[in-house]
Amino acid sequence: MSGVVRSAFRPLHAGLFLLSLLMALDPLVRAVGLFGLVVYVILVCYDVWGPDGVRATPAEMEPERIAEPYAGQLREAEAARRRIHEAATGAGHPLGRVMAPLKADADQVVARLGALAERATQIDRFLKRENREQLEKSLATLEEQASASDDEFARDQYLQARQAREEQLRDYEELSLCLARVQAQIANVLSSLEAAEVKVIKLQAADLRHAGDVTDAVTRSLQELSLEMTGLQESVDATIAIRAH
Repeated sequence: MSGVVRSAFRPLHAGLFLLSLLMALDPLVRAVGLFGLVVYVILVCYDVWGPDGVRATPAEMEPERIAEPYAGQLREAEAARRRIHEAATGAGHPLGRVMAPLKADADQVVARLGALAERATQIDRFLKRENREQLEKSLATLEEQASASDDEFARDQYLQARQAREEQLRDYEELSLCLARVQAQIANVLSSLEAAEVKVIKLQAADLRHAGDVTDAVTRSLQELSLEMTGLQESVDATIAIRAH
């Protein structure tokens, strides 16, 4: 819905709508006005759902699943993706065709980033419910209680509780490491998208003979980044799955 609103109020679209509406109210040019309103609807629909449509970021689509600061980082990435699209689309026909693959690669990177941001939010929320110092203190207390107990049953219960707390602490450390890696990957993605954006903008003034080489390099960089993100996501998912058992 946010994409529809943004598209509907773009200056060009809004101007067409107002002009067509005024003409539709005038009996002499009503047919032209109605035709203009139809064109307005078509333009908005194409802008939103066409190949270069105004997309909502994953954070906009599912705000409860992606929290700050990750939602903000997604918005930054989405803005860079749109600028890459605009630069590639705004290039002349021969150059635009050479740059076309960059749009799909940028789309894929941002989509992967959305999945990582969701994982980061999930891990972040878990870690905020825990406290490392309290876990370590509880572990030490259970150890003391087990050592001080003369009753075999009670001592066994304390040791079992200690084992469970040790596992909980390992979970915390594993997930903390996962979160740190995801945060580093997100920072890398944002920097890479910004670098790609600069190169794409420069390509608009480049010689067609050299544009292909630069485009190939940027495409390769984005594709490698996407594969790297996929690998990290699989690793994080595996860690979460193991910790869940």
